[in-house]
Amino acid sequence: MAQDPFSFDFSLSGSTTPAAFDRTRYVAPPFDARVFSDSEASLLVSRQNEPVRLSITAARLLGACDRFRTLEEQARQAVNQLHASTAQTGQLTRELRDLAERGLLLSQGDLLKRLQHGNPSDHRSTQIDTLFVRTCKRPRTLARLLDSIAVLTEPGELKRCIVLDDSDSDGGDPRTFQLVAEYRSRLPLGLHHVGRGQRRAIIEELAAQSEAEAADLHWFIEGDNDDDQPTYGASLNFALLLGAGEMFAIMDDDASLNAFRLQETDTRHRFAPTTSARLEFPEPGADLTAGFEPLATSPLAEHARYLGRSGGDFAVLGKTDLDALFERVDPQLMHELSAPTRIRITTNGTLGDPGTAGIQWLFSEPKENLAALCTDEQRYHRLIEQRRMARSPDSIQATTAFTLMTTTLTGIDNRELLLPTKSRGGNEDLLFGALVKWMHPGSLHVGLPHMLLHQRPEPRRWRPEDLDRPRSTNRGRFLADQLGRLAVGLPAGDTNSRMDLLRGWLLGLAGGPPDELIWRLQQDMLELRGTTIERVRARLAELKPPPWLAADFQRSLAAHARDDGLDRAGTEAMAQETIRFARRYAAGLDNWRRAWCLASRQPVERLIHPTFTEQANDRRAPPPGRTMGRRTAPLG
Repeated sequence: MAQDPFSFDFSLSGSTTPAAFDRTRYVAPPFDARVFSDSEASLLVSRQNEPVRLSITAARLLGACDRFRTLEEQARQAVNQLHASTAQTGQLTRELRDLAERGLLLSQGDLLKRLQHGNPSDHRSTQIDTLFVRTCKRPRTLARLLDSIAVLTEPGELKRCIVLDDSDSDGGDPRTFQLVAEYRSRLPLGLHHVGRGQRRAIIEELAAQSEAEAADLHWFIEGDNDDDQPTYGASLNFALLLGAGEMFAIMDDDASLNAFRLQETDTRHRFAPTTSARLEFPEPGADLTAGFEPLATSPLAEHARYLGRSGGDFAVLGKTDLDALFERVDPQLMHELSAPTRIRITTNGTLGDPGTAGIQWLFSEPKENLAALCTDEQRYHRLIEQRRMARSPDSIQATTAFTLMTTTLTGIDNRELLLPTKSRGGNEDLLFGALVKWMHPGSLHVGLPHMLLHQRPEPRRWRPEDLDRPRSTNRGRFLADQLGRLAVGLPAGDTNSRMDLLRGWLLGLAGGPPDELIWRLQQDMLELRGTTIERVRARLAELKPPPWLAADFQRSLAAHARDDGLDRAGTEAMAQETIRFARRYAAGLDNWRRAWCLASRQPVERLIHPTFTEQANDRRAPPPGRTMGRRTAPLG
């Protein structure tokens, strides 16, 4: 490893009299530094065209200013980080003041102005007109959700709710169809039911009118015929077509609009490099909502308040408390925020089933979230086995990290082209988030500090043997991780160039040596498990849990460290799945764009109206003696 060019002794001369105390907080913008001589360095500061010459000592001092602090706090931080003498704190403070006057340290007010100037407001409407509900043979939970819409939705707040029925029958589940019919008169909005048969007809008519290949659109929605994985992403992808050109919300039928807050919820605005959450455990056997405060406003209104806004708009909402707004900003996040930004995804917390298949993530939670597990062994087991949690963002967070779970209410700004995720298998929401960021650099995800009820019809339980199943990768997680790495350092470009780059990368992935892809999949697995082990070990050392909990920490560590060959056996099959998916996805991108663009010019009601799908039926069944103008294909 090359020696760090800044790994030299730090010394300053001059007076050590402290400067006048200043409460203004500053941070250094991201910069790239190179040593030019024994005493001088050249710095290229983010978003500036001309390099800056500084003494090496000043450059090292600037590099220590990685969070917003007062100049005196920065000086004390520099003393510790650069191994200087505490007697030099006053001189360091004056050096920092000089850097601030030269514009090489930014105050919170400076950053606020930059965000406002570089992120002008979008004056288009931010109304969420459509709520999509994903359902599959669960009329009882769907009825609970529709009841919550009837109670909590004000007239005019939503224009329509579209129930996307993913059951096998073309007409959808008869019980679901009947339920929707019964609720139409009870809701202050248009309520529609779309089964698979109507979905297929809509896709074919969109293909015909946009001159796209129907087979490609069917594949984006339905996936491969021989793929037996659950169609988790199918309804999300179909919603992206029906909701093209507008902002919409989507949720599963086992959630509801009944929303709650944790006690002493922090409603301040914060920019954050990653999401952070509070976690509590409802009492076993007690009512799920006991002890939680109902949300006073509509959750849809909360999402609409932020969805589609710029990073500058978010900063203005939080400007009354700049310390909180910028507390977590680091130079990398500052660099990302300095480009035009847009809030394209909004999510909230979950009260009830956490929506995750595994339990291993729990052992890397912040120690304050695990305090309830340390009081008593029997209580610990009851809290875990019930698989009920109250998990909420710890503030109103705008982040560039898209760690999505679209089970409960998710807002999506679909006014500019968004690409589909994979229709089948897990981690479809992770891949969707990565594709949003890929197509639109500067995208933000806002997490809202309230929770929606999430209660499955058949409650699930965690079992002790779940601790022996380590976290694992799959096609969705792998592609999301790879896209994130690929995006680093690339210029923003427009949507066409981003889509061309994506197509080329996917074809390169599919056309490369299979052994290389297998190696990269194994690397992804090792990184996932290695990172998990690091986090679990760090939490174990920090928490110092009682013996019964420490034993489960060790059990989790052992599961992730085990090498039993099962992962290697599946890697080759996963590589082949990934190759097929990448090749097919790349081939269909232009057809997806054509269909999305056409759908964005059509009112939603027209797309789902029978007359629209009847046109597709007419195209599929031409009169005798005539041939169809376009060839359509069966589900692909």
